[in-house]
Amino acid sequence: MKSLNELLTQGYVKYSDFGAIGDGATDDFGAIFATHEFANAHGLDVFADEGATYYIHVFDKPVFIKTNTDFTGSKFILDDRGSEVFEHHNIPLFLIERDTEPTKYDKEEIDLLFPSASLSEGAAYIPWLDGRLDGKKLIIFYNDERLDFIRFGGNVNTSIRTDCLLVNADGSIDESTPVNFDFDKITRMEIFSIDDKPITVKGGYFETIACHVVADTNFENKWCGYLRKFKISRPNTTIRDMTHKIIGEPDIPNDGYGRSEDGKLRQSYPYYGFLFFYNTFSSQAINVGLNGHTTYFEDKPTAENPVAMGSYDLVIEYSSHVRCEGLTNGVPIRDTRYWGIMSSNGVKNLEFINCSLSRFDAHCGFWNAKLVGCEFGQSINLIGGGRLEITDTVREGGSYFIRLRGDYGATFKGDIIIKNCKYLGYKTYRGNYTEKKHDNYMVLIYSGFPHHNEAALNWDFGYPCYMPENLYVENLELPFPDVTYVYSPLADVCFSKDIPHPYAKTESITFRGMKPIKVCRDEECTELLKIPVNVE
Repeated sequence: MKSLNELLTQGYVKYSDFGAIGDGATDDFGAIFATHEFANAHGLDVFADEGATYYIHVFDKPVFIKTNTDFTGSKFILDDRGSEVFEHHNIPLFLIERDTEPTKYDKEEIDLLFPSASLSEGAAYIPWLDGRLDGKKLIIFYNDERLDFIRFGGNVNTSIRTDCLLVNADGSIDESTPVNFDFDKITRMEIFSIDDKPITVKGGYFETIACHVVADTNFENKWCGYLRKFKISRPNTTIRDMTHKIIGEPDIPNDGYGRSEDGKLRQSYPYYGFLFFYNTFSSQAINVGLNGHTTYFEDKPTAENPVAMGSYDLVIEYSSHVRCEGLTNGVPIRDTRYWGIMSSNGVKNLEFINCSLSRFDAHCGFWNAKLVGCEFGQSINLIGGGRLEITDTVREGGSYFIRLRGDYGATFKGDIIIKNCKYLGYKTYRGNYTEKKHDNYMVLIYSGFPHHNEAALNWDFGYPCYMPENLYVENLELPFPDVTYVYSPLADVCFSKDIPHPYAKTESITFRGMKPIKVCRDEECTELLKIPVNVE
């Protein structure tokens, strides 16, 4: 091993400097950990060794990355098999960490230090933080006593009230991250720095050998998700020019809800993504080849039939200004044997540029997003608000261009702009390719508000539910405009004041540069048909 002076004179470190073998069989975790530990302490860049294959199996702590890292020319084999790995399944392999630890306050500290702590939806200023910050910060606010995103249907779950804001030193809130919810009280608060030095982590081929613990443990503890890849919590981080592949996932039959002949369910454990952006700001993923995980079916006590489930290879949570460019899917984007690539929770200001993915799947709310020059094979699923701009984008498969998720109340409080896009309307498929199209009925926005279910009409999702406030459609290419409608049918009862939580109706629809299409095919949906339509 080189001496300290030799390494410092060299000006960078390589994994072989700390004993990595790189033969694809020896577990190199210890050498990789030591390399980054040294690099972080001395501010040195890290390089993988050209042609090396690093095998990683069991580890009980993450590798902390705080400096530029280049994996170009190397391969990583991440072996997720075995019960020993399962014991540490929730530890990321690489944690791209902040230079400064966040400041955290619990309820007792908040009551003592900020006795007037509260937030109002749409507020522009937080008086009780005026002068308490040393610069702009990313702050996550919680009210553990209030539930939101109270999911209806087969996948019942909830989330505590949470919001992600950029707050200036004078307490003013950056207009790009408005307050989404009222907080009559704040029970926790986390304050994150956003000015860490930018770093780039790039290159490399990563191969995941999928876990098989589900079958080994007779399908118990199925929701212990694996987080053994990259977790990015540092602001100003760029991930680029990587490829991820998954091998060894169970072969799930096309029919019978994924049961094999012995009647058992075949699946891998859920994953939290190859890339997991969490509490970050101004970070990006560029030219990353991701891999769709296999769709499986799970028995749920709340559902009559097994429910389709899956994992995402990209997860973004409670962050702001995350940009993704040139991401690819790794498998055919209309093939429903593979689950969606992207999932988000509580994110603000997303950008997807020139990406080819199976799905854009925004869970638990987002605020502001741009989808530019992309193609989506299966769906654009979302709930949230703000401004959604979809430009120069192709929607390949499905009977709807956008789906507002009914399990979360099909809510979008804001404007949706669709400009210079193509809606091809191909049917999705499960392993057997087809070029058939939905030529009998298609919609631009499928509002999944579950109006056919009386229990759903009385369901409290945790917030008022909205159709898009305004919809702008310009130069949208449609395969069958005569059988394409703006909205799926919604019964008048959805908007009635006689139900506990009436659905808020769209204020206006505007068409530009194209012949307008009908709002709804069901003439009995009189409230939908009252929406003003403008042609420019």
